[in-house]
Amino acid sequence: TLAWLEFRRVLFRSAGAKDYIIKPYDLKKILYTIERDFEKIQRNSSETKKIYDIMLGSTKEMIEIYKSIGHFSKTMNPVLVSGESGTSKELFSKIVHNFNKKENGEFLVINGELSDFADKLIFGEEVYHNNILIELKKSYLEKAHKGTILIKKIENLKLETQIKLLDFLETGIFTRVNGKENLSRNVRIILSSNKNLDELLEGNFIYEALLEK
Repeated sequence: TLAWLEFRRVLFRSAGAKDYIIKPYDLKKILYTIERDFEKIQRNSSETKKIYDIMLGSTKEMIEIYKSIGHFSKTMNPVLVSGESGTSKELFSKIVHNFNKKENGEFLVINGELSDFADKLIFGEEVYHNNILIELKKSYLEKAHKGTILIKKIENLKLETQIKLLDFLETGIFTRVNGKENLSRNVRIILSSNKNLDELLEGNFIYEALLEK
């Protein structure tokens, strides 16, 4: 169906592919595509293989993933993605972002392991000297307006930052570090972790109210 073809197009493009070929095969188109994009295919071969592996999935579990992508892509609600390393959590997040044609914002990634810097990356920073603004560092929330931010390894994010993130999710409003002005943005936040939900809660790795959001 047209919907399935569109879904496949988004999947491939989320992995970095520039084109794809469907049955029945057209030999001329295949040769043209290979010649045109050979260098790009080489650079993206690893990601292309990941998405190809996903496309072959037709199990109940994979069908549920397809349904989840369709559901999450329709809203800007926050999403938590958990799973072991190598389960393509970032790829899933890219697909959710790309599947919504109405979005025109960026897809940005923050690693929670950079906890000392994550606060300033997410919310931005204003640097003052003698009460005079000398440097303004825009936040990822500003850069990704109407887009998506993936925060990887959320369990490593400082509690204070998690609480500020919860405030933003509830109000859509935030303030840069050392900032004096409230800012409003519309951004989908996707949190990812190698730990499952029980491990996150039992180990106090995540602010419980953030999960309830």
